[in-house]
Parts: sequence; C-alpha cells; structure tokens
Amino acid sequence: MPTLINKKGFYCASDTGFFNEWTRLFILSARRHAPWAHLHVHVYDGTEQDERWCVQHGVTFTQEDTP
Repeated sequence: MPTLINKKGFYCASDTGFFNEWTRLFILSARRHAPWAHLHVHVYDGTEQDERWCVQHGVTFTQEDTP
C-alpha cells in the first residue's frame, strides 16, 4: 500500500547518476530553506545506497528499473 503524503512538498524523479550529482544537493537545500516541505524521490535504476541516503535524510523513496 502506498504511503499517504499529507503535506505539500517536492517530488524529484531522476536516474541514479543525476540523483547522486544533483538531486541530493537539491534535497539538502530544500531541507535548509523549506523545512516544512515533504520530500519524495523516484529513482530509475536506484541502488541500495540511494535508498539508504534517503532514509537517513527523511526523504521518501521509490524506484524502478528501466528495461
């Protein structure tokens, strides 16, 4: 069952490379400048390290593999 998100925030979709180069920086900035916001990322071809990083930073995470 999907997680209910009941507050405004940001949704970022990217592949694992873009996630590690840019999305993580955006998340850290959003945490600093918009602490009220919910953050969710969807990572294509995500890794366990990507998910661990999200959990450590309070970001919800979904992923899927590309064909």
